[in-house]
Amino acid sequence: MKKSFFFTVPETETAEPEAVKPAANDVSPPHSNLPTTPFAEMRLKIGNKIQIENSTNPGTKERVLVTVIGWLEGGSFVVAIPQKMSQRGWAQTNDKVLLRAFTGEKAFSFQAAVLKIEHFPFTYLHLSYPDRVEAVTVRHSPRHEVHFPVKISATAAADVTGYILDIGMSGARVGSAKPFSDKNPIQLGMQFELHGVPMSLELYAQIRSSKETSDERGATRYEYGVEFQNLQPNDRLALGSLLWYELQARSEHA
Repeated sequence: MKKSFFFTVPETETAEPEAVKPAANDVSPPHSNLPTTPFAEMRLKIGNKIQIENSTNPGTKERVLVTVIGWLEGGSFVVAIPQKMSQRGWAQTNDKVLLRAFTGEKAFSFQAAVLKIEHFPFTYLHLSYPDRVEAVTVRHSPRHEVHFPVKISATAAADVTGYILDIGMSGARVGSAKPFSDKNPIQLGMQFELHGVPMSLELYAQIRSSKETSDERGATRYEYGVEFQNLQPNDRLALGSLLWYELQARSEHA
């Protein structure tokens, strides 16, 4: 028996969500060697925000958050989009789109085709029901080793340049030449590239662990395990894009 889930989106749900900064083509291509999972494994809920990108028009780099309205198992998947997207013809019937969701411990990615576009009582898309959903565990998987500079800002202290040594969806390991108090939150300003496209993040974090180390010259270094605080939807999407890129790169070299 097919299952369907739908609700009526109130007017407040049709407000334009905040645009997601472009992150190049960091969504995995169809039929890659990443693990797949049933649609139900995403555990989507009515009203969830997910990311969408038009892959038919490569000139459209914009990625935005859309609202899940409902779905019919084996039939279609329906999302509400901002009115301004519709007004400028962001999508047309038969366009292919890429969607990404981050729920629970996993990141999901799937393709769909635009079956129909409706404009009353609000603008929404009927998308084809995905026959393939790719999934990777991102929250409790081992941290991914990276090495890029980070600006560390702390209360009553000058900004310090350190390095992100590894990173996950909930936290990171940060290296610095300066000690910090673990009583107050710190702010991390990160910049990195995905497929040659620059991205930036400004995240608040709480220090959960610390240790002293020495570099190759014997100078004292400090390493901190930090937990991200109050992540916003765009922060999660950007972090997810980075981790997805790292996981995909590892799977391709496995």
